[in-house]
Amino acid sequence: MTENEIVIRGSSPMKFGLTGKESIEQNLKHIVSSLNMQAALDRSFGLDPDFIDAPQPMQEGLLTSRIYLAVEEQEPRATITSISFLRSSDIAETGVLIPVIKYVVAEGVEI
Repeated sequence: MTENEIVIRGSSPMKFGLTGKESIEQNLKHIVSSLNMQAALDRSFGLDPDFIDAPQPMQEGLLTSRIYLAVEEQEPRATITSISFLRSSDIAETGVLIPVIKYVVAEGVEI
């Protein structure tokens, strides 16, 4: 299986008709950039927002676990292999966490 990597930098417009890896990556971006209660017909979609306002080391741990849980539940075609965060002085100053997700396409899924 090939390991893929995606960097989540905010949300982007939805594209319809995507298939394969493009569809999976769009869904991952959408899940990770959404918080519970934001999706009108699925209030549990996205991440539990309890990581917001936590101290940064704690925030990274909470966000990591929330991403694993949400993707496992909401995008079964992807299996996350690791989650890290971009590190730079600009990010540290703004306090923004930018997740880098490595994943493989789940067995039995054709892309």
